Amino acid sequence: MISDHYLNRPLSIYLNDLAARKMAPGGGSASALAAALGAGLNLMVINFTIFHFTMYHKEKDKKFAFMRSEQDKIIKRIMILIDKDCQVFTDLMRAISVKAKNIEDKYKDAANVPMEIAHESLLSMAITLGLAKCGNKNLMSDIGCALHFLKGAFYASRLNVLINLKYIKDEKFVKEKGKKLSHMKKEIDNISYRINKTIEV
Repeated sequence: MISDHYLNRPLSIYLNDLAARKMAPGGGSASALAAALGAGLNLMVINFTIFHFTMYHKEKDKKFAFMRSEQDKIIKRIMILIDKDCQVFTDLMRAISVKAKNIEDKYKDAANVPMEIAHESLLSMAITLGLAKCGNKNLMSDIGCALHFLKGAFYASRLNVLINLKYIKDEKFVKEKGKKLSHMKKEIDNISYRINKTIEV
């Protein structure tokens, strides 16, 4: 197990370790952090929107309360992945260094975590789209920032999945992950286009 649990430590420690010559954190963990920032911005917009509707349009409050509940669940899962990616990557590097027999399993673990990040980024972007359509109009720049954090997190985590798949001989596993990534990429690009059209300035 790695000793660092970044969620319980100052952000400056994470950023310093990210910049240092350390095994982890790396791009996978950083993509989870980017996804968490996008999801956090979504929650901020939802909270301001709920406040507005509670005051002026109470009938719409339940819709945004549901969105807040869903986004809150997602961000909690993403936050766990910031540390989890550090763990699986460290395990992989150690397995490579000792030429472990189960090294393919370690590559699968190292592919599965960024796959989760990509999935959570997609789920959050669907919420961003809903906010672009009917969220607080004074927060469109924050909605746009959420979009770019989440889209960047998706593409960064996608890259990490693809890199790890190159070292996996299990054809069924590789094909399944590749197919899911391709489907998610189409959804991400479609959602991104629709959000950009809505918030275009």
